[in-house]
Amino acid sequence: MIGWVARMLAVAALAPLALPGAAMAETFTTTGSITVTWQGDPARGCAAEGLCGVQGALILQPEGSVGVGGTGPRRGPIDVPLVPATATVRVSDGAGAGECVDAPSGPGEVGSLLIARKSGGSVVGHVESALSSGRCAGPLQQDLAAVALAGRRIGRAHPSFDLSGSQTFAAGPFTASVVSTLLVRTGTEGGGSQTVTSNPVRARPVPTRKLLVEQVTLRYRIASLPGTLDASFSGDPNPFCAALDSCGAAGSLALSLPGFPRTLTLQASRAVSARVDARQAISDLRRGLLHLLGGGTSPFGSGAGPRVSETFAGAGLSCQDTSKSGQGQLLLGIGPSRSRDRLSVELNSPFNVDLVRTHCPGPSDTDVFGGFPTLARGSVGVPQLLARHSVISLTAPGRFAGVGYVGSRSGGLRFSLTLGRVTAGTVEVMRP
Repeated sequence: MIGWVARMLAVAALAPLALPGAAMAETFTTTGSITVTWQGDPARGCAAEGLCGVQGALILQPEGSVGVGGTGPRRGPIDVPLVPATATVRVSDGAGAGECVDAPSGPGEVGSLLIARKSGGSVVGHVESALSSGRCAGPLQQDLAAVALAGRRIGRAHPSFDLSGSQTFAAGPFTASVVSTLLVRTGTEGGGSQTVTSNPVRARPVPTRKLLVEQVTLRYRIASLPGTLDASFSGDPNPFCAALDSCGAAGSLALSLPGFPRTLTLQASRAVSARVDARQAISDLRRGLLHLLGGGTSPFGSGAGPRVSETFAGAGLSCQDTSKSGQGQLLLGIGPSRSRDRLSVELNSPFNVDLVRTHCPGPSDTDVFGGFPTLARGSVGVPQLLARHSVISLTAPGRFAGVGYVGSRSGGLRFSLTLGRVTAGTVEVMRP
């Protein structure tokens, strides 16, 4: 979900919201809708991006009641599922050439509505989802993630939350507004709670034994080097291109990671019958006798985030834009591979954050990279990992075919590894 960490930090500053309930299913009935509209604003630089004629709308509409298993009285923010729900985007390019229509979230992907109480008795709601303008020109996920729905609580035992209202906000080169008519009613299902008493069962202690483990721990400083993951795309001549207004369109994408250092820790080990010193453990690692434990990851995204530049040329719109995914998180993982003397390296995006989307129309992450989170791959040899300085390269060449767009990937990213500390030898662990 987009912006979960950022919004939870904001919600943590709010006063607790008590919601009564027993150990039974709780029902949330949501009615109304959220409508976001936008249009290119010259005061916000729409001319430089070619988006002054663009205007569009996103409509999110829940479709009924959802029951959630309860475990007793609830305090703090409540999480209201917005499933089932529909989200539809409709955007005009302003030139009369066509209209882009997309569903930015698939079934079950709309997410939930997080409601918390502010000082003075009012409430605020955030849509915890991947809402955006989809493949059409319009606001990005991070633009919509900052939008809060102000409202009020009605009732006591089973309260309702009225989140109706309107507000304006800025979204890149667009001036946007949001109109909400959402009303959330709470209740419980079932005839009452039950209490079940049983005799406690004493768990037998699990016997453990002492085990010697030969282990090497490597700690690195890691930084991105200049480079981009590139993609060229064009409108796919099928029915989807007509819906997205991408027939005859062409463009390019360049995803880069500005230089920002991180740390990465790798650990390799194996069980042994006798103690070994540090020199022997490192030698065994070189010979491929130790097994990497779970690989290592280093998150990217806080501070300087991934950056994407796009050019787009269609029948009625020529656009260029650069955006930074401040909510994105990338994971660089190093783990086992089929080759005994080499390790696999992957750059992953575990969350749906639309890394390659800008305010221009164009393909989505799923279109370009497929349904898997891996953005690029490479490999590294164990001797390279033990060097004081080394460079790893990741690529993902190949063609892709998405919804309304086809194209090819090229380019690559590079990372420098600086080995800072090596700990090796034998440790004792307790295992069942």
